[in-house]
Amino acid sequence: MKKIIMGTLIAGSVLFASDKDVEFKGNLFDLNKVKSEEMRDFLAALESALPSVSKVIKDYYEAKTCNKELDMSYRIDEDTIKSNLFIDKNDFSNAFIKAKDTILQQQEFCRVGKNEVLDAENLEELIGAMRWEPRLDEQGNIIAINNYGLNVAEEDLFFTSIAPFVKTASFVEYERETYSGKQKHRFEYMNGEVNEKIWFIDSDNNGNEIWIEIV
Repeated sequence: MKKIIMGTLIAGSVLFASDKDVEFKGNLFDLNKVKSEEMRDFLAALESALPSVSKVIKDYYEAKTCNKELDMSYRIDEDTIKSNLFIDKNDFSNAFIKAKDTILQQQEFCRVGKNEVLDAENLEELIGAMRWEPRLDEQGNIIAINNYGLNVAEEDLFFTSIAPFVKTASFVEYERETYSGKQKHRFEYMNGEVNEKIWFIDSDNNGNEIWIEIV
């Protein structure tokens, strides 16, 4: 579902294919851990051509795989959270069972406590274990979700786990600071599935801040 923007792939591919005798040496990626020679060349060429995009990709990989200890710089900016996420109260029981099962298939967790997930007895407790807090309407339906600036790394796992029970056109959006700068994340729901979009902030030729979509 996730994809790196075509421009990134084209730029890296052009560099890789332009001259087989040219050796690119990157400092951002630990190329000794990359088994594929072609992938090593591609990552080094990508860093050479688009260093800012490479940093964002590296940040994203580390956040999603726990390959590097996350620190405070990965906190969600709670003031930027926008959400319109609807789950009917009549679906809470089935959503809880399905989502908990999906989440527990994850072998390792970065920030979420596995015991908290195991101990959750209903959907609201499960959402709390995943470091989020639901907001209910007067009828008891979930209508939005919030996070009070906590470090998270399993948000894509969580938002995917509840997708079959989230109303179409629901969304969650927020910004966070990472090593490479500010990122914006948006999860959009359609027909029981979720699509994640990510932007990073850069500057144009006039020094103005612009958002560039990467996945």
